[in-house]
Amino acid sequence: VVVQQNTWAASAGRVVYFSGAPHPNVTTIWRDVMNSESGHCGKFRSILKHVTPIFTAAEAKFLVVVDDDSLLCVPRLLKVLSHYNPDKPLYLGERYGYKVNPFVPGLGSVFATR
Repeated sequence: VVVQQNTWAASAGRVVYFSGAPHPNVTTIWRDVMNSESGHCGKFRSILKHVTPIFTAAEAKFLVVVDDDSLLCVPRLLKVLSHYNPDKPLYLGERYGYKVNPFVPGLGSVFATR
């Protein structure tokens, strides 16, 4: 997380960190959802439930969810997102499974917030 703070997070606008454990150097929002051996749907839903009202009320067009070991090129991501209409439903990210666990949040996911 410290690497994120010192690289891409500084230019990303609003960044919120979620964790299942306290971090000594980073303000995090603790979620009482443990990792599972097959997917992280419970943790992902918990995060989305928390951030949806925040980002819906804000002027943010997109919500980007990444893991703590992800690095982003924010200017490049913003350029890609400029081609999408934030007023239309949008999910960018990996999908797996069939009608079960359709989103893979760890690698990174982008949602339109409106």
